[in-house]
Amino acid sequence: MSRNRSAHKRVAVILRPKSIRLLGAVALLLLIGFRSGHADATVAPEYAAGYTIGAGKNPHDILATRDGRYVYVAGFGADNLAIIDLEKQKTISTAPAGDGPIALAIASDNSFLAVANFFSNDVWFLAPQTDTVESKIEVAEGPIALALSADDRTLYVANVTGRSISVIDTASRQAAAVFPLEDYPQGLAISPDGKRLFVSMRERGSILELNASTGEIVRSLTTGGYPRGLALSPDGSLLFAADYEAGGLIVADTAAFVVAREVKTGDGAARVAVAPEGEKIFVVNSKARSISIIRLPDFSISTVALDSRPAAISYVPERQTAFVSLSDANEVVALTAKTSPPPSAAVFEEPVQALQPQTALAAAVPAPEFAPILEDSISLPPVAEKASSATVTPLKEPGKPSLAPVADSARKETRPVSVKPPSGAGEPVLEPSKWVHSGRAGAERREIARLVPPLDEKTELVEQKRGALGIGASAIFIINEDSREISIVDGRSLERVSSLVLKDRPEGIAVDANGNLLYLTVRYSDMLYAVDIQTGEVRSKVAVGSYPRGVAVHPDGRTVYVANENDGTISLVSMPAGEVSGDVKVGEKPMCLAISPDGKMLYCLNAFSGTVSMIDTAKREIASTIKVGKAPRSIAVSPDGRLFVSDSIGDQVVVLQPGKFETASVTVGDRPEDVAVSPDGRFLFCANFLSETISVIDAKTLSVVREVPTGSGPSGIAVSPDGHYLYVSNRLDNTVSVMDARDCAVLETVPIGQGPTRMLVFASPHKN
Repeated sequence: MSRNRSAHKRVAVILRPKSIRLLGAVALLLLIGFRSGHADATVAPEYAAGYTIGAGKNPHDILATRDGRYVYVAGFGADNLAIIDLEKQKTISTAPAGDGPIALAIASDNSFLAVANFFSNDVWFLAPQTDTVESKIEVAEGPIALALSADDRTLYVANVTGRSISVIDTASRQAAAVFPLEDYPQGLAISPDGKRLFVSMRERGSILELNASTGEIVRSLTTGGYPRGLALSPDGSLLFAADYEAGGLIVADTAAFVVAREVKTGDGAARVAVAPEGEKIFVVNSKARSISIIRLPDFSISTVALDSRPAAISYVPERQTAFVSLSDANEVVALTAKTSPPPSAAVFEEPVQALQPQTALAAAVPAPEFAPILEDSISLPPVAEKASSATVTPLKEPGKPSLAPVADSARKETRPVSVKPPSGAGEPVLEPSKWVHSGRAGAERREIARLVPPLDEKTELVEQKRGALGIGASAIFIINEDSREISIVDGRSLERVSSLVLKDRPEGIAVDANGNLLYLTVRYSDMLYAVDIQTGEVRSKVAVGSYPRGVAVHPDGRTVYVANENDGTISLVSMPAGEVSGDVKVGEKPMCLAISPDGKMLYCLNAFSGTVSMIDTAKREIASTIKVGKAPRSIAVSPDGRLFVSDSIGDQVVVLQPGKFETASVTVGDRPEDVAVSPDGRFLFCANFLSETISVIDAKTLSVVREVPTGSGPSGIAVSPDGHYLYVSNRLDNTVSVMDARDCAVLETVPIGQGPTRMLVFASPHKN
């Protein structure tokens, strides 16, 4: 939907004398020493939760246009932006976005809107006047936060899993630099003069001050806890950080660069926003399901309780209203001041003068690196192919920036990710493993950001083949989403023997019962590929539905099932003919498939519907549909036919008994991903991505008997056919942990491709 907003004036914030006096008083109070831990005054809530507006699946960041007329909401689960008209108090349209939009930034004159897409690793620029895509720039892995300079000329992107800051020139829409880091950035804030960039570091419990031009570390401030969202006072004298671990607000003086005060707010403080005149600070308490409003200069605090988990907040001063995205309710709630006057027109004033630059201090000594924790409100990452009218022009590679490294890196190798090959159908590239990780966790990409090809040019598989797969008696197939390959590890030697290098992200894999064919789906290819396991030859390619994901094979090998996410269907592929013989309509966004041991029932996990469709394989129709949680992520079937489903938001595993509509559940770690059942059905294993643990569950009593730490970001899990070994893919470490299934002791850690997720353990019936 097009809306004429081209006439909007440039908006900027000026510090009025009242604001300057206020901030001066605050600075004085801070420097006196308000880090004493005394309780801050609690006052009656001055805001109340009011009307709500539907905002699509799993809304995340929220941002108002500078005139206060519209609000954009990043639909992390919907892969689009919801556009809310604040006068009409409703969503009036949507705008396109990439895979997992998570952070937003808008120019002061509304000339462009920047969207960071967490899973597609890119930043899109949209024209707010028409809500069309103008350009797309690829960055490093996991862009999670944005900061736009006051002059709108430079956009900074925090790449949490890429451990870097991407710098984008907004005029040319080109990459200017990449600032490598030795830790995982969580939040960003840029000083009003554009010279200082503040970055929160989760594992160090610190905030870095960087030279915004070079990326050089100027100072490091140890805060403790887990600093996440950042915001500056209008004059840049105060820095506010949400402390997720302590559940509070950290207040720092940017001149002295010291923590001057800590204010308790609520569990899981994740985001912070400052009113334009600096008199109010809003803190998003994710776990506590509340918003804290802190008044300056006395630091009095009031709290508004919410029914659902908040993700982000945007304050609109013209309406004296704060808008909060609720990630698990799929809506936005308005927090209105109890004494609010009727909405009035915006007042536009000239910008404040730039501050004088601060004196640079010695560079900080980096702390040891750990694993990041991503946003807790992130749900499932559905992907939909979208039409785009974006004008795409080749990007000139920027010159090498003058960077002062954080520290001497211990990484022996940096493996850049190449630009996507030219489009064209073909076969997988079968490539022996020729590179080895240094063994250090999270080997990073340091490539310069580049323009993403338009979505309508998505490619299929590469056309060449280089040798057989080299599979012995047993093998482990690992999907590496970031390096776009399937790694094959010998089950005995635990060496990586070969890889299927693809032209886009692999999604699903399965092997037939005879051990002859490997079936796989590839993002945007809309095809099912059948690969000969011994020779590596592609036997057949079958056109299926839109965006194929999960794959399952009937025990008799005659039918292969493919879940098509965009269509909401399952394609039934007859083999060896290689033809689609029918399809079954299921729930919204089907992702994973599993089949009962006797082959009579096929189970389809529908991510957006939060259900499992139970399909009679003989009748080829749905027998029943059962609700299985807020965000079902993975599915596994035990030998006795019981069904186990991980719920990534509910932090639980849901259990379904065969032939019954009743469910049970067991609480596991933070953000459970994949699940696997031991061959004898006695134990269930669950990989918990955020808590970085494996939950070992007694399948009979449904009790957690052990919680075992693992690598960073455990995403996939599988059990060897003999039940002796447990395999865990650590997405953020780029490794696979091999464990003794009896006591979960780590026997070996195998370096693997980038971004390992799902796994498949294969035992050849033809070899001993």
